[in-house]
This record gives sequence, C-alpha cells and structure tokens, in this order.
Amino acid sequence: MSQPQTEILDNGVPCRWLIAGMQERHLDPEIFLTKLGLDASTLATPNATLELADYLRLFNAVANELDDSNLGLHLAQEAKAKNFGLLGYLSQNAKTVGDSLQIFEYYYRIFTPEFGIRFVIDDKSCTYYYLHKAPEEINPRHDIEFSLAIVIDSILKTVPKLWRPELASFTFPEPDDTTLHKVIFGENLHFNQAKNFIRFDKTVLDVELSTADSALLEILKEHGNALLESVKDEENIEDQIRVLITSNAGHQTINTESVAKHLNMSVRNLHRTLQDRGATYQQIRDETLLNIGKEALSETRSSVTDIALRLGYSESSAFVRMFKRHTGMTPLQFRKNLAT
Repeated sequence: MSQPQTEILDNGVPCRWLIAGMQERHLDPEIFLTKLGLDASTLATPNATLELADYLRLFNAVANELDDSNLGLHLAQEAKAKNFGLLGYLSQNAKTVGDSLQIFEYYYRIFTPEFGIRFVIDDKSCTYYYLHKAPEEINPRHDIEFSLAIVIDSILKTVPKLWRPELASFTFPEPDDTTLHKVIFGENLHFNQAKNFIRFDKTVLDVELSTADSALLEILKEHGNALLESVKDEENIEDQIRVLITSNAGHQTINTESVAKHLNMSVRNLHRTLQDRGATYQQIRDETLLNIGKEALSETRSSVTDIALRLGYSESSAFVRMFKRHTGMTPLQFRKNLAT
C-alpha cells in the first residue's frame, strides 16, 4: 500500500480524485485549468488543491464538456480511497461502518477545511449532513451529489447491494431526470431543502468492514491527531474550544480542566484569555451544546432525556434549564413549534 498523504491543508479543496476522473475520461486537466484562467502548475504537486470557487468551476466545466449532468454521482461510484489521502485510509481501516463514519467526521479537516460534515444518531437512524459554503453565483450540485453518494458507495461495499437510505435531502432544485438519483439514494428524494443529508437505519453502523486493519488504524490515527494538532495556531481559541466540545459531546470529562490541558495552558490562563476576548468558557459551551441540541430536536426523534445524556448532561433537567435560559422555551416547546 502506498504511503497516505499526511499534509494538512490550510485552505483549498483537494482535487486529486477529480483530476483522476478527468484523466480516465481522456480529458487534459491542464487545458481545462488554462481555459478557466487558473495556474496549471497547481497539478504538479501531490497535494493538488484549488480554491473553493475554482474547484466548483472546474467541476461544472468538466460536466458541461462531457455533457454529463450526473458527473458527481458517476465519480462517487468510481472513487478510490487512495485519492483521499490519509482520510481515505483512516475510514477504510475502521472496524465497522459506524467507526468509519465517526472517523470520517472527526478527521475531515485533514481533507479540506472548506466543507463540513456531521453525523447525528438517534434511536433508530443515522443522518449524515454535508455542509458547504459555495458562492451564490456557482451551482454546487455536482459536489453535493458526489459528497452524499460517496458515503452510500462506501456502505454498499459491506451491505447487500439492494440497501438504500431511508431519505435523501438536497438544497438544489429537482433535476429533469432523477433516474440515477433513485438508483443511488432510493425513492424518497426531497429537493429545494434547507440542508443536504441522507438518513438511514442505524443498524448499518454495526456492520463490520472487510478492509479493517486495527493495527494500521492506530498508526494512521497518530498521523491524523498530529495533523489536527497542527491547525491549532490557525484557529482562534473560541473555535478550538468549540471543536473540542463538539467532538467530545457526550463525555462528562470535557470541562475547563480538560480543555485547558488540551490547549497546553493553565485553567487560569484559559479564563484570562477568553476574558480578554469578551467570552467565557461557559458561554461557548452553552452556545455549542445549544446548537447541537436544536439540531437533534429538529432532525431526530430522540427524547429530550436521550439528547441531554448524549450531550454530556448527567440529568436532563440541567439541559432543559440551559435550553430555556437561552431560548425562553423548553426543548419540548421548541420541538412543538417546529411542527406548527
């Protein structure tokens, strides 16, 4: 196996997989970049990346050249782990589908900081959200379809081929032809929605991967953790704390002491630094858990008690008090208002 890419990206979108797809279709990437007014020498490096807008422009230009309105879906079906560097190898060597998805979420910033992903699990289902910040003037459809379909493709490597998600949601308008969408995502398709996500039965999470290698996974995690450490200096301290709270939601051990230790500073220095920035740890914690709680209340069927426990509250009453203090309503009232 070749050595995975181990360089973290400060910005930009890795496009090795897109370049590989172009070459397999006998298209010259350099010619396309030149036509778009971009620097073709970008492709000379193993970590070839493009700015977000340029990446989307290239994706759309290739689709237009090939007259392939489903290019993102087709590329997802052809994708190989090696084209996604360390992230691909990490996901591939996890023990189960659930472990793979958790790893994919946690280490996604190694692949690109330009997009975000999030998995939410409730009593019966798992929802995978794909978050993007595409410029309004550029259609992100191909990228969205690729990013959702590639998760399905990875799951289909381990489950019966007839398996499909329960639901798929897209922010873009319904295409003229959704035949391939139904083949990949199933019949329950929703377009012009507020969020991009797929939802499926959570029993899939327990399916074991045939590619799992626990020893290799631990080695790769060491690389991944080192890379995530390297982005600390690039983020402000509030963002670092939000990342820590989000990635450790459900663990009561995440507190000022553990956060300060992770940031290599004393608790007093942590409080002083936040005070200088007009913030407090409690404020950041409440804000972060409140946002996660709202999303869980609106996007899952989990009870308030289950949500509270998963967010690290020993008692649901503490979560309810925090929620009401910031929103003026209880979690149940918030959920009821969403339904009206």
